[in-house]
Amino acid sequence: MPKILLRKKEGGEKTEETESASASPEDIYKQNCISCHGDAYQGGVGPALKGVGDRLSVDEVKDVITNGRGAMPPGLVEEQNVDAMAEYIHGLK
Repeated sequence: MPKILLRKKEGGEKTEETESASASPEDIYKQNCISCHGDAYQGGVGPALKGVGDRLSVDEVKDVITNGRGAMPPGLVEEQNVDAMAEYIHGLK
């Protein structure tokens, strides 16, 4: 299911946009993950993500992104963006 974003155009008119397939992993993180994992990947409600690649494989990160884990719900990242997002998170140092 696509993420729907409400944005205001000039004049205050609201428009809907969906998370695009061309969104960068960093943009997706800022949009969907930062509130739980922190602005510097330090954790908060969710665990710290720096160094997650030392503990989990890319496939394991992809599984967590796709299916959720603990309090993290599934489906926060659109399917077409999961591979790039898993690589991005896995590479955080």
